Amino acid sequence: MLEDTCLATIESYRLLPRGERALVALSGGPDSVAMLHFLLHLTPDYGVTLSAVHVNHMLRGSQSDEDAGFCESLCIRLGVPAVVRRLDVRALCARAGLGVQEAARQGRYEILVEEAIKAGAGTVAVGQNLDDQAETVLLRLVRGTGPSGLCGIWPKRRFVTESGLGPVTLVRPLLGTSRQEIMEYIERHGLEFRTDPTNLKPDYARNFMRLRVMPLLKEINPSAEDAIARLAELLREQLELFEERVPGLVDSIEVTGRGARVRASFVTPLSRAGQRYLARQAIEKAKGDLLRINRDHIDAALDVANGRAGACELPGGITVRNKRGWLSFEVCDVHPGHGEPVCWEPVEIACPGRTLLAPARRFVEARVIERASLGEDPTANDDPDRAYLDFGKISLPVVARQRRDGDAFSPLGMQGTKKVKDFLISQQIPLAERDTVPIFVDAHGNILWLGGLRIDHRVRVTGTTGEVLVLRLEKAC
Repeated sequence: MLEDTCLATIESYRLLPRGERALVALSGGPDSVAMLHFLLHLTPDYGVTLSAVHVNHMLRGSQSDEDAGFCESLCIRLGVPAVVRRLDVRALCARAGLGVQEAARQGRYEILVEEAIKAGAGTVAVGQNLDDQAETVLLRLVRGTGPSGLCGIWPKRRFVTESGLGPVTLVRPLLGTSRQEIMEYIERHGLEFRTDPTNLKPDYARNFMRLRVMPLLKEINPSAEDAIARLAELLREQLELFEERVPGLVDSIEVTGRGARVRASFVTPLSRAGQRYLARQAIEKAKGDLLRINRDHIDAALDVANGRAGACELPGGITVRNKRGWLSFEVCDVHPGHGEPVCWEPVEIACPGRTLLAPARRFVEARVIERASLGEDPTANDDPDRAYLDFGKISLPVVARQRRDGDAFSPLGMQGTKKVKDFLISQQIPLAERDTVPIFVDAHGNILWLGGLRIDHRVRVTGTTGEVLVLRLEKAC
């Protein structure tokens, strides 16, 4: 029963801070509804003050609005203070160049942490259950992961958002509770809930795993999700035990203003397993997570440690070097002569208008004019701080952002595409300046201009151009 499994998880991992505030992420689905209802009944014993937040992702039109209205009404009936926030996921996808699922996840957690801070809550409860755990482990397995990835979802984690909000403690009280137990709880208490029809289509990898793969595995073992979740729990315990027994490894890592570092002489005598573990820990200390870091990246870092390579770059803007006996993991690039990393949020460009790009220390002026009224020949432009673009091939809004892993464009005058990273190297842009180069993209994430360097060949002005978008950079100081 949910009452038993959920309470056991709360007690085992000490998920509810007695006498403090906790925020519940309420989607309106059965998981979050059951979680809110049960946690509310525990508040007298724990002295916890609950509030709830619903994030309207604006992806399903009126259905999304109806979900928000349902959550507001439910919280009123239960006497729980609630906040409803709107998140334009599609706009976030365009600004940040993310897929729908990742944009929704990032934006949702930004809002949850922001509202937790406002409410004075150090804990945020989210509704992943035992079935979600099994699906997560299997997805990581088939995509390629190591033992830490097979630990799956942690019941309790310190969390900081992509923009640096936090920390808060994320807790998952339902992680030991099956989907079936949740539905039985809903039925016993006569609770209503909302259903997201997109969860019934195998369009996303997780849905495919839930709808197609898990039923096949349950033909072999009807309790397959329990078995997979137990494996994740055992691996988490093994990892925690390992970390308790080898504190010297992690303690050898120094956090610096630019990331983290460890003495190369400490790394090289270790076994391959020890080296990999230490490299993973250093990367996590440097950037806060291990997102997009795989075994090949770890091995590339170890090639640097063992003298087989001079340096390497990893996802997330990490540069690994062996400098004067230290294996350093430096995150982002920095302004010349400064120690603070240059990490900045995308900026929407006013068109027409003048916009400040503070991290790049530039203003950008944007205007649209008729091709025929343009005094100069745009094809002969030799001013690197001015770009002439075919406005008819661009979808607004135009956004300026910093470079990202995997960025590629078609430099003016070249055939095919080239990675932005490789282009910046070919232009001999110093490493310490590469993250200050503004990358201008349109609403679909297409790169239009590497500010001050080169436009994309596909949006150049031609004889058939009607209107021209003119972008001009100038120093802000």
